[in-house]
Amino acid sequence: MKAHSNPFASRHIESLPYIPTGMEWRHIMDRLHSLKGRGAIVGPKGTGKTTLLEELERRLAKKGFRVSLVRLNQEDKKPNKEEVRRIFAGFTPQSALLVDGAEQMPWLAWKAFALKARKAGIFIVTSHTPGLLPTLVETATSPELLRTLANQLLPKESPLYPAQALSLFNAHQGNIRMALRELYDMWALR
Repeated sequence: MKAHSNPFASRHIESLPYIPTGMEWRHIMDRLHSLKGRGAIVGPKGTGKTTLLEELERRLAKKGFRVSLVRLNQEDKKPNKEEVRRIFAGFTPQSALLVDGAEQMPWLAWKAFALKARKAGIFIVTSHTPGLLPTLVETATSPELLRTLANQLLPKESPLYPAQALSLFNAHQGNIRMALRELYDMWALR
């Protein structure tokens, strides 16, 4: 099978929506309000933290917020100084600052960054562990969530069955991203 026709190609996976487990969107937004616009999306790798953050980015923009999204990873542990200067220069109560991978930042850099971010109306981060900000959402996965997501991508005549989802889920210790990558590989062999 050619990569572009694989139902698990990255462009298809990136189009999957975040599916809240255990709470509805209304509850997430109410919780954000109760936390005065400050919160962390916390969970292990592959549990939907980034997908949730991207969905919040869209929802906040629709509500009229000027949203800035900063992505950090093991190679880029600190945001670009020029980008930070630009973002912080225009903060208002209608600004929303979202940081994906905030736990990558060295502690002192994080403290300075968080101090400057106080002027933003909304400040949300993702992290593998709690503690940077009050927990807004703790992400979790399940075999049924994997099955639901996979079946949104698969042809109707080739669904992922519960036993298959359970096996993939267990093989990847709940990391949905890795399970979907394995499904990509499986379909590539077809």
